[in-house]
Amino acid sequence: MSTYDRIKTLASNRGWSLQKLALKAGIGINSIYRWKKMTPSTENVQKVADVLQVSVDYLLGNTDNPNPDNEGSKPVDLSGTNIFTYQGQPVRQDDWEIIQAILERRNNRSKKRDRHE
Repeated sequence: MSTYDRIKTLASNRGWSLQKLALKAGIGINSIYRWKKMTPSTENVQKVADVLQVSVDYLLGNTDNPNPDNEGSKPVDLSGTNIFTYQGQPVRQDDWEIIQAILERRNNRSKKRDRHE
């Protein structure tokens, strides 16, 4: 099942159109329809996943579990570590700092959501 199909099914189960879901996620009203043929941005997939209260991995088809149990798992501390590569080259320091900021923001968002549940 494609990302688009998963999103469409989840929205339908909630009685939402894809346009309504897009509005709730704060993305372009027809953005999700374009995902049939285009790869969505990571940021937009995250916004949709947040609204649907599922993981990005679920939307991308990497898991069949919409809400993986992260209980007992410890976050990996990658501060000061740059073990990742892109096209065989080490990730540049300025890009690595952006990646770390995105991960930090995601972690803070998850903690905030957990406090409100």
